[in-house]
Amino acid sequence: MAGRFQMYINGEWSKALDGQVYEDYNPYTGEVFALVPAGNRPDARRAIEAASEAYPMWSKSLPGERRELFLKAADILESKQQDIVQILGEETGCTVGFAMFQTTFAPGLLRKAAGQTHVSNKEIIPGDVPGAFNMAEALL
Repeated sequence: MAGRFQMYINGEWSKALDGQVYEDYNPYTGEVFALVPAGNRPDARRAIEAASEAYPMWSKSLPGERRELFLKAADILESKQQDIVQILGEETGCTVGFAMFQTTFAPGLLRKAAGQTHVSNKEIIPGDVPGAFNMAEALL
């Protein structure tokens, strides 16, 4: 039985607006691996509008809040590593080694992004207290 997947838009899992799906095949077996929403322009527009509406709040979030979100995302990916490795193999046909590399690399990037929330190059950046600012100087 093929898995059914949805799109994550505006904080909610949803189907394509028109309900259409496409079959995603396992390249090794030729069997249907998943039924995936066949998103189209209205779905893309909905995602873009949601991102645009969310940006003002994100841009006002404190560096510590952003850091925590990036770290949480990295932790979630790591906790799901074995599931993701299996899914990558079934969907793309990649080797276990390559899937393991990807599932290690992505959380590392998120942790690097978390570390960048307090980095600046001699600029004034928001502090972790609302209305406070910090001066940061890059180390060379």
